[in-house]
Amino acid sequence: MTGPDVPPSLHQPYPGAPPAYGPDPRRAAPPPGPSGLALAALVLGILCLVGAVVPVAGRILLVPLLPAALIVAVVAIVRRAAPRGLPIAALALAGVSAVIMAWSFVVPLGVPSWPWETRDAPPAVEEPAVPGVPDEPPLAPELGVPGLDGAGASRADPLPYGTTVTIIDENSGSEVWAMTVGAPEDVTAAASASGGTEPENGAYLAVTVELANLSEGTLDPVHDYDYAPYSWLLTGDGGRADAEYLPDLTALPPMWDLDPVPPGATERYAEVFDVAPAVAATGYFVLELPGYTRVYWGTAG
Repeated sequence: MTGPDVPPSLHQPYPGAPPAYGPDPRRAAPPPGPSGLALAALVLGILCLVGAVVPVAGRILLVPLLPAALIVAVVAIVRRAAPRGLPIAALALAGVSAVIMAWSFVVPLGVPSWPWETRDAPPAVEEPAVPGVPDEPPLAPELGVPGLDGAGASRADPLPYGTTVTIIDENSGSEVWAMTVGAPEDVTAAASASGGTEPENGAYLAVTVELANLSEGTLDPVHDYDYAPYSWLLTGDGGRADAEYLPDLTALPPMWDLDPVPPGATERYAEVFDVAPAVAATGYFVLELPGYTRVYWGTAG
């Protein structure tokens, strides 16, 4: 019943009943939200990690962010800011960021410190090919005499004076020189008559050499040593005499005074040797080639 006729006692709630108005005191209060300090620590930790993996600009920002994240996280833990997991996670993120930053300073400059920092190599620039120019430089010539397995290969079987041999470039197989060696001539008297230097060993022998250019280009044996035929004299007693530079002793110039030899041209020069008179009539003219190859001219026996 309701209305003014209802006794006042009937409006009273039963014992233990909640009040007619207002919240139920037995209902639990809602849990509090995350602490602002804990959230700030987590945000700073995340920013530190992002700054650590971003080259240059990110690491510049990491310098102030890292100590700020550490300080806020420690303060949040000390003040028991809820939830406690957020500042702890912030500390972990800040620690990882510090390790990444430290490692980036250990790696030398120019070398990627982490896989995501791979630096692209500059694109290769291909030089345009030049017509008529080989991709690789040609090998230096290596002089040799083909078929040298009989006469001329040793002093026991020398080539007779006046014999011509063909010198080739063994790398290309092309012919280089045709070389003819004349018989030695005693020019000691010419040195005395001209007032030149007297021989130390007692006699001067001059050997006339003729070179014909068989190649397709001009050869310069004076300045291009690869094409210079090096020679010496093996005396009859087994001694060795190297050529002397005596430009005024013979009518022919020494090899070191030759001009460049055009294709098909022939030049003559004289090699002068200082030897003992007792062996002046014997001996062998030796052409020294790479690989210890030698060609002998002389008198057999």
